[in-house]
Amino acid sequence: MTRHPIELQIERADRAINCEDFDTLMDIYSDDAVLVVKPGMNVVGKVEIRKALQAIAEYFNHSLEVRQAGMKIRSAKMPKPRPSRDASTAVEVVDSKCVLDLSALF
Repeated sequence: MTRHPIELQIERADRAINCEDFDTLMDIYSDDAVLVVKPGMNVVGKVEIRKALQAIAEYFNHSLEVRQAGMKIRSAKMPKPRPSRDASTAVEVVDSKCVLDLSALF
């Protein structure tokens, strides 16, 4: 069975977090990405996301190990494609379990 590209990208990000490979992580994020550190606390953009991820690694004494406890991905074709474009695909990640309490960090 072929694995979904979203699952592969999440796995790539998890490996990068575990290895503190911040360059790979920055390749994954868009320039205007938002990282939710905890509810109500967001960091925006690659520079701030890198700083937050480095602070998280420091907080956990460079021993953080991230893994997914389970993931379900649903994918479906959108019903009305835009003219002159292929049908878009909607992807929703449901039941992904990867939770860290970072409230003491900031």
